[in-house]
Amino acid sequence: MAEPRSYRHVLSNTQFRNLWAGTTFSGLGEAIGQVALPLLVYDMTSSAALMSVIFVLQMAPRALLSPFAGVVADNLDRRAIMLAANTLRGIAVAFIPFVESPAQLGAIAVLLGLGQTFAMPASLAVLPTIVTKETLVPSLSLVQVTGSITRIVGPALGAAIVGLVGPRPPFWLQAVCYGIAIFWNWRLVLPERVRPSSHAFGSIARNAAAEIRVGFRTIWTTPILRGVCLTEGLWSLIFGVLSITMVVYFEETLDLGTRADFLFGLSAVAMSSGAVIGALSASRLERRISRANMLFLGYLGPLLLVPVVLVPQPATLYILVFIFGVADAWAVISMQAYMAEWTADELRGRVYAIWGGVIAASALVAFSIVGWITDALGPPRTIALTGLIVGLSGPIGLVLTGALRSVLTGTPPDPIRSDTPK
Repeated sequence: MAEPRSYRHVLSNTQFRNLWAGTTFSGLGEAIGQVALPLLVYDMTSSAALMSVIFVLQMAPRALLSPFAGVVADNLDRRAIMLAANTLRGIAVAFIPFVESPAQLGAIAVLLGLGQTFAMPASLAVLPTIVTKETLVPSLSLVQVTGSITRIVGPALGAAIVGLVGPRPPFWLQAVCYGIAIFWNWRLVLPERVRPSSHAFGSIARNAAAEIRVGFRTIWTTPILRGVCLTEGLWSLIFGVLSITMVVYFEETLDLGTRADFLFGLSAVAMSSGAVIGALSASRLERRISRANMLFLGYLGPLLLVPVVLVPQPATLYILVFIFGVADAWAVISMQAYMAEWTADELRGRVYAIWGGVIAASALVAFSIVGWITDALGPPRTIALTGLIVGLSGPIGLVLTGALRSVLTGTPPDPIRSDTPK
């Protein structure tokens, strides 16, 4: 018999297995696109500026529409939302091999952003309804492990296909991934839940502003949700630095010549590998030091980037980002477990969506200023200063918002039941 908190036991839950498989394949599709899309833009335009524009177009729907997507997730069938979102993304990427202009690619990027905007809150809100309280953390751990693996495998697949047959064929594989995700979404059976008596789309649109206000008020009045949104917004600076400043660090600071691109890619692999180890160890660590301490420890992770001010060589840098990846996984799993437990089911879509919108909006700001700061301070100082600010501000934010105290001394208002149906 499988140990109650083991992955084997978690996967014995048929509905979780369906959700996990669908999420894994849609995540793999996203990961392939993260490499294939910018390479196609650069192949068409030879312009780094247009690459940034495409990223902004893809991110903008999430920054602007996430609160409304949360309202939709709380009022309509979440399984149907996931099916529709993955269908939209699958059809959109299937057209990419035929595009002839950056404008067409920009329009498709917006559609992909829309699909992600509506899929994310629906899928995250579903998970707590199909697992038990005892298996919540190992379930989130398994999702984090497979997500980290897809962030290693997906870019590698995309880059390999581009290298072999050009920048357009990877999108056929991406479309297949979304098609497989649709298959698993279709098999998903969700427990009955109470929804508003009138939940037609027109009614939702009319009442959206009031429901969005309820979502924001829930986050503001719940310390752990308030603290997590603040801290996750700050962490967007870290990922802006890892995406932009780190490229300049390998290209210019270390002056690695033709090896720079490959060695930069290995830094992403090191971080994702650390995230796998962090996710695998999260359930055991939670039992040993408590989830609150695991969250606090995870949010100290950016401090591992402070030694970059000493200009370490790639091998040392890989060790630092590997350990940072471990801490990041601990923070993500703890944070999502608390969000699930401290949010009523009828509000989860809005809370997850607003949280995602905060991250997207923060990312837009971060990507806008990180390049300027890098030019002003240089890559080593920029990376180290950002790590210091975020690594200290995150844990301090958890204390000042009352988040840490609330999870240590309080009881979730709507805990996940131990008899959650399977």
